[in-house]
Amino acid sequence: MMKTKRLAAVFAAMMMVFALASCSKDDDEETVSKQSSTEPSTNALSSLKAVEGVDGVYTLEYTGEYYLDGAISAGLKTADELVSYLTDNIPEWKTAKESAEALKIKVGGAACSSIVVKNDGGDGYIYGRNFDWEPGNSLIIHTKPDSGYEAVSTCFIAFFTNDTDWAPTGDPSHDATAIGGIYVPMDGMNEKGLYIANLNDNLPAVIPSSPDANKKDVQTTVAIRYILDKCATVDQAVAFLKTINMYPVYADEEGTEDAYHFAIADNTGKSVVAEWVNEELKVTETKIVTNHNLYNESQNATTGDDRNHGTFDRYDILTGMYGETTGKMTAETVAWALSQVQQKHSVWSAVFEPSAKKVTYYFRSSSTTDETSTPIDYNTPVVVQF
Repeated sequence: MMKTKRLAAVFAAMMMVFALASCSKDDDEETVSKQSSTEPSTNALSSLKAVEGVDGVYTLEYTGEYYLDGAISAGLKTADELVSYLTDNIPEWKTAKESAEALKIKVGGAACSSIVVKNDGGDGYIYGRNFDWEPGNSLIIHTKPDSGYEAVSTCFIAFFTNDTDWAPTGDPSHDATAIGGIYVPMDGMNEKGLYIANLNDNLPAVIPSSPDANKKDVQTTVAIRYILDKCATVDQAVAFLKTINMYPVYADEEGTEDAYHFAIADNTGKSVVAEWVNEELKVTETKIVTNHNLYNESQNATTGDDRNHGTFDRYDILTGMYGETTGKMTAETVAWALSQVQQKHSVWSAVFEPSAKKVTYYFRSSSTTDETSTPIDYNTPVVVQF
């Protein structure tokens, strides 16, 4: 019988009211004053804690603004620019800026899987997602922005600390780094039931060579944060993506890293993959996404490490399960489906139930000792109700 680790459903109200940066000098000065007096990350850091009984998994609650509108308006093209923007605005990050504990955003790959099914026996739909990468610690963040939707998102801590074993210590100059995860989500769902997950694509990442001057320059994970905070439907998310020049958050000047694509779904059953082909946004309706481009089929004949970490095999397995169940599954069946496509380097499986505002996580077991083991522990779910 599964033993459930349930996180608190009632979150403390944190008095963190402060303004976004504006173009006027007077407003800028007022904003700095408010930031200094309210110390917005203090209460968030007091919420940072380990999940009992699950090694290497932490939770963070953040109520208030975290300068998202300003980040969108700032035209940030590189990870360094994003870090500078955040450390210039969050007091705790200012303190840690020059230290070894400073925020360091460098997103790696994500050889993952995603599936959307109708809720069998319940209302609406269910979304399932595996995050597959190197072993490392994870952070679940519950955000309640003043000007956006409540959401739960999941982060791989090494992507903003460069340390797979990073853990809170109680020292604010160290622990403040965790707040960086707000801007580096790998997947999540908001209170409206909008789901988004970031997955590796098999096309090369391309930094826009001729960005549209009428569009905002936005990075991959910042776009995910914006969609979680501001979009209630797939159509709204796609509409936002059409207004931006997408910059890889991790790529070097040559853009040699692999690209990402987004699995996006809402509780009406609409689900798509958003991909960038020749610098153009392409949207394809699909219930299943792994790590090959679904719009540009001609690119899918390429071979690599296990054909891009088994992307076609995982896609076929999930497609078969979807067909066998006629696209209807319970949350437990979705977890089982994810278990069938987990990889030796999987970090977590997540089952999102939008009608219940519930996410059930299953994390990598600390007892995994070799590359032949199936790493995810499906006997110890971590349940987030919001």
